[in-house]
Amino acid sequence: MVPPGGPPVFPAIDLTWLVRWGIIASSLSLYYIVFSLGIVLTFGMHKVVNFAHGAIYMVGAYIGFGVYALTGNFVVALIAGFAAPFFLGALLERILISRLYGSDSTSTFLLTFALSFIMVGIVKFIATAKYRALDVAGILDGRLDIAGTSVPTYRLFFIGFTVLIIILVYLFLTKTKVGSIVRAGTSNSTAVEVLGINVKNYFTLMFGVGSGLAGLTGVLFAPLFNLYPGMGDEILLWGFIVVIIGGLGSFTGSIVGGVILGVLHSFGSLVFGEYVMFATYALLIIVLSVRPRGIFVGREV
Repeated sequence: MVPPGGPPVFPAIDLTWLVRWGIIASSLSLYYIVFSLGIVLTFGMHKVVNFAHGAIYMVGAYIGFGVYALTGNFVVALIAGFAAPFFLGALLERILISRLYGSDSTSTFLLTFALSFIMVGIVKFIATAKYRALDVAGILDGRLDIAGTSVPTYRLFFIGFTVLIIILVYLFLTKTKVGSIVRAGTSNSTAVEVLGINVKNYFTLMFGVGSGLAGLTGVLFAPLFNLYPGMGDEILLWGFIVVIIGGLGSFTGSIVGGVILGVLHSFGSLVFGEYVMFATYALLIIVLSVRPRGIFVGREV
């Protein structure tokens, strides 16, 4: 069946085309990866799926927007966009979510889903539903010429900074004592408790870090798109698709799933046009049919 308007028209593929679309694909892939890593970390040692993750992403974006409006310093906005959701996530885990450990997944779903609605409602009340733009100034507002393509400086910063985040998360999980305890607890939390380690504190810490990553992703992506209270809904969907494809709880799976989705949503739009979302769901169905628990099942955090 030919899409409306006739078959897709493909531009001549040259270095300029590859640079332009390569940067777009890289940005989307890294965006999905960092957000989904937050889901993986909050999934944690108690296998909790946090449906408020998208709302926390939105809260982080708005906090970053507000701090940048007050200070004019984007670095401070990034710090605030991570720190506030970190403490919010840790607080919610310790006070509410931890009470449901060991219960059925429906209870956790309802709680985090309700928390999402509450956070969106509070932001709507404070900031209204008006669309807002975070316009960075200074060096991040420029453009660079790469192979004949004018590339926004901020998009290059976004790519570099998100790569740095991924590396830091990997080093945190593999090279630190806390990371070792978390990975051990993911496999067998009871054995870790036998060693005299208070795993509850580590549950809270990882939930906070995962929430902080969500908020930081929101601030980083804010200069590329408008802010609005419901902005967390779509990325939550894509984040879950990434971790389902890669394997829920898998660091490697999040990276692979993020790259697959980012490439599909960028280059795939040239092939499938307006049907790229259909292609996304088709890919999800295929992966679930072949690997119901994801590509990297068993390779957890």
